[in-house]
Amino acid sequence: MKVDLIADRCAIYQFWSRWLTDSNPPAALVLDGGHPVKYFNSTASNRYRYALKNGYTAVEISWSKRNEYLNDIHAVNNSVPILQGREMKDSYKEYPSQSSEADQCQAHYATFIGAFKDGHLVGYISTNFCGQLAASSQIIGHGDHLKNGVMLVLWAEFVRICQERGMAMIVYSRWSDGKDGLRYWKHSVGMRQTSIQEKT
Repeated sequence: MKVDLIADRCAIYQFWSRWLTDSNPPAALVLDGGHPVKYFNSTASNRYRYALKNGYTAVEISWSKRNEYLNDIHAVNNSVPILQGREMKDSYKEYPSQSSEADQCQAHYATFIGAFKDGHLVGYISTNFCGQLAASSQIIGHGDHLKNGVMLVLWAEFVRICQERGMAMIVYSRWSDGKDGLRYWKHSVGMRQTSIQEKT
């Protein structure tokens, strides 16, 4: 599938245009409108509804607003020592640094989406928008909340935002990345192995 990245010299475009040339295809969700949960399988849909019923929400926040939740982000990052069969990287163990609103253009920019429960941030997605492509660079939830479906509420809000902004596709890592649990999760929310080329 071809997608328009809107060529530019900015760092986000330079990173993702090179990434698409990788021989290992990404996990991708092709967007065609409708409610975000329509892409979920039945198990994911049920867990999503369970999470909503139990008070989980998700919303995009500014990078400066993110600074109010650094303690929560640190708690999320350190809630599990092992993720997908690998020890968490040292960068996650360190206290997160403050963010400032980055220089960005209308076509290439970064966003932060947080999942919340009882006023605390319990999961987040850091993502880049690059033309018609949305690419999740980080997606992580607090270990105490994973079983409650927090990641599905977070992902559904991400999909909704992408559709609202006219994105054609979402990518999250390569299809072969991760252990069986991560691969199942990708499949459960509608992602498939997809070869992507830049539309010129």
